[in-house]
Amino acid sequence: MLMCCFYCYIPSFFIIRNFPSILIKGLIIGIIFDAHWVVAKNDPPPLTPQALVNAAAAQIGKTILYDPYYRKISFPLGDVPMKTGVCSDVIIRAFRVFGIDLQKNVAESIALNPALYKKHLTKGRRDTNIDHRRVKILSIYFKKKGWEKKTRAYTAGDILVFDLGYGQWHIALVSSRRSADKKRLLIIHNIGMGVQEEDAINAFTLLHHFRPGFRPSKPTPQPAL
Repeated sequence: MLMCCFYCYIPSFFIIRNFPSILIKGLIIGIIFDAHWVVAKNDPPPLTPQALVNAAAAQIGKTILYDPYYRKISFPLGDVPMKTGVCSDVIIRAFRVFGIDLQKNVAESIALNPALYKKHLTKGRRDTNIDHRRVKILSIYFKKKGWEKKTRAYTAGDILVFDLGYGQWHIALVSSRRSADKKRLLIIHNIGMGVQEEDAINAFTLLHHFRPGFRPSKPTPQPAL
């Protein structure tokens, strides 16, 4: 009986005779397999309602200040220091956890649809330092994405835009947690005291209700047997 190699039932003389070719092919397969795992490991997590809520809630205690002043930031993926920000930064930072850069996406949308955004731009011109941080511009972008819902039936992960009066708009993310009496979903936002989770969903005049286009989870890659 011929000797066999491991569990493959390949004759040993075949292994010896073809060893150089087998070794090279094995190395190539190993490199491809390792590269696959590196790419998979660095892929952003799937965007789901609860995951978006968690990404926003993770900012609580980290963003402790509200700073409405104009700041120059890099592009793309520009941001002000994490300890500070405005209401829109809660949304922007939450989406970035999933590889979605609203700064870049909004800039591209403005370039393609300047007439939609023009009256909300600084002197009618694009400015990647601030455009994506303006709630009115984000609202146009979300509406163009087809995310707007004409209902007050909120679910976790929804984005709400409010009118605070005097032309001041505010944006918040709907949490999955409820008020003490269980009647209302809480919202995660920064309205002046850093990022907070509060029972304030009915505290302001609602202007827009958006529900992001969530993508399903990708199947977990399995190693070859």
